[in-house]
Amino acid sequence: MIGSIGHPTTFIKRDLFKKIGYYDEYLRIVSDWKFFTIAIVKLNCSRKKINSVLSKFYMDGISSNNEVIVIEERQKVLVEYFSDYLRLIELENFLKNIKISKTIRLLQKLGFLRFIDKMN
Repeated sequence: MIGSIGHPTTFIKRDLFKKIGYYDEYLRIVSDWKFFTIAIVKLNCSRKKINSVLSKFYMDGISSNNEVIVIEERQKVLVEYFSDYLRLIELENFLKNIKISKTIRLLQKLGFLRFIDKMN
């Protein structure tokens, strides 16, 4: 599963909480992931990694053992805040399917569809 920035080891400026708000308490597991995703992707906030151990993370917690909930909650966040990105992925998949279509390839070979070559 794709991870997140470890929230126990982050230092967040107060101004960022004013822009985004606090962690979403309605999310059981991914509230930190939502916060950091909005901060970095939407607001282009900077971050700095420090190569030091600041805390320990045990793999027996709720976020490590409930992958289904993590996926559901992340999907909910993506739909709410990044629906334009999800639509772009849908369109890219649609175009990929067109490119591999036998009918489209035949029409391309016959010279009816020249735009497919420019999609690469």
